[in-house]
Amino acid sequence: TPQSGAPDGALDGADGEDALGRMAAVLVREFPALYGALVTERDTFLSLTCKSSRAVSGKFCVVCVMGLGHVAGVSRCLAEDHSGEFKQLTRTPRRERAKLKVLGVPAPLFDRLLADSAIALGLFAAVKLSGVLGGP
Repeated sequence: TPQSGAPDGALDGADGEDALGRMAAVLVREFPALYGALVTERDTFLSLTCKSSRAVSGKFCVVCVMGLGHVAGVSRCLAEDHSGEFKQLTRTPRRERAKLKVLGVPAPLFDRLLADSAIALGLFAAVKLSGVLGGP
């Protein structure tokens, strides 16, 4: 709107909060798992990131920028204890694989070494066979 500087049709002020609340209610009702991942887990993650930024910086005040839909949830999460959840929220299969060791070597490096060795063995065999078969 012209007074707020927000583009026409943007969620703004109390009307925006009402519209956002209605959209959230539909999402919770129709797709609860999606709401959990997109909103609830994200609120927890954002609150943990804000707390971490404050702890790392050593400052009393830290500015966290987020969308309107996360403000209430992050505010609630900041007042709650979510210790130990950061690892769970940032866990991915790729990170888990990177922690594994095969013969004392990180699994992704072992995988790459194995693939490179197979390629080298194939090239070596091709060169040897071409010499046996009368190649140059």
